Amino acid sequence: MGPIAERSIHAVTILLALALAVAALKHWQKRKARRARSLLVPETGKVSIVYFHSPSCGVCRTSQKPILEKLLARVGGDKVQLVAVDVTEKTEAAREWGVTTVPSTYVIGSNGEVAHVNNGVASEPTLWRQVSSKLSIAIELPKTAEERV
Repeated sequence: MGPIAERSIHAVTILLALALAVAALKHWQKRKARRARSLLVPETGKVSIVYFHSPSCGVCRTSQKPILEKLLARVGGDKVQLVAVDVTEKTEAAREWGVTTVPSTYVIGSNGEVAHVNNGVASEPTLWRQVSSKLSIAIELPKTAEERV
């Protein structure tokens, strides 16, 4: 076996190990959030997005928050509730939920089950897909930049 083949095998092995680590982290976070859900999600029967952020997080303010606000405006507060959690004020809740980065978003179905965990910025298409999969109606992602504004 040549050096290129060996490097390829090593690269694939590293990528698989990373993928397994990410999957294990998300599974752990879902379990933690399932147990701690009652700390932050007051309403049942609605799809919820629990959004962990920090005042010092520029990405939270400039990227994630506008994406969440657009989603909420388009879908409506009667179908989706946003629970914003400042990790500097509610450190215990963040720890109980297994938050490892800010921003972090958790999508919770109307049945109360944690469906999706996003560490770091969740893109607009990702959140649309995740929320849409938990609603009984289909929502479409805006197709053009003008529709997204």
